Amino acid sequence: MRLKICFLAVCGFALVCVKGVEARTFSEEHLDLRRMVGREEYDAALERCKAMIVQYPREGVLYEGLAEIAQYGGRIDDAMSFLWERVEDGTGLSMCYFALGNLSYRRQDDRNAVMFLSKAIELGVEAPECYSYFVYAFERLEGVDATLRLLTSLCHRQPKRANYCMD
Repeated sequence: MRLKICFLAVCGFALVCVKGVEARTFSEEHLDLRRMVGREEYDAALERCKAMIVQYPREGVLYEGLAEIAQYGGRIDDAMSFLWERVEDGTGLSMCYFALGNLSYRRQDDRNAVMFLSKAIELGVEAPECYSYFVYAFERLEGVDATLRLLTSLCHRQPKRANYCMD
């Protein structure tokens, strides 16, 4: 009987300890990342963002945040090499192309931005930012008239989703 009571006491203590160590949610981690950016801790924020992308590969805000943090910290090349490693592994291709296009757009490398963002769109990224960066980069490359012709043709191809092309 004593052994049973001791066993139950140990199990109860272990359960209390497990409940005390709760996993942090994505929202809490993302807020901490944004606070790091606010405190201008760009190197630490970039490394944390990379780790979060590995942990949460489908969260689009991380890929856009990676480009923003890399630009603030002057580490665009580092962020691009991280994304290229993921592309070579085949991990999260669509979002990696979105981030590569975002980084290229921020560098004003419009030709590569258009190429990466069009790949992201082909692979199913529906983030409005992806279309916006694509349109802006295409406009800087080809001009307003060519951009309007492209958007018109895209709207005719996808009439149920025309608003994505025109955002």
